[in-house]
Amino acid sequence: MVFRCTLERPSSSLALGSLIGPKVEDDFDSMVAAACGLLAETDCRFHIEGFGALEWPVDVAYDLSAFVEQLPDLIARIRSRSRAELAMDFAISLAEIGSPIAQVHPFSDWVSGNA
Repeated sequence: MVFRCTLERPSSSLALGSLIGPKVEDDFDSMVAAACGLLAETDCRFHIEGFGALEWPVDVAYDLSAFVEQLPDLIARIRSRSRAELAMDFAISLAEIGSPIAQVHPFSDWVSGNA
């Protein structure tokens, strides 16, 4: 089973002024969400493919943020080899953010723990 994700960099740098805005909380998830929000204002593109779909309907602001926020836990789970838990958590995260792919096989099975 192939799974691939890529991030295309913006064609130009973010203006320094765009980094000045409302105060961002000093926690990982808040900083990731703020960074993805800034990237979403550019022509940056986030791609995921796999499980029979050439390209999933993902965006930079929400889906990239959810993906990056899960990376520390993902790495820890991969190292501990708890594949079923990893699959279920990923599918639940997709459903929580309202991603349309959460209803597609195999993710719909993973939500109930059938990984």
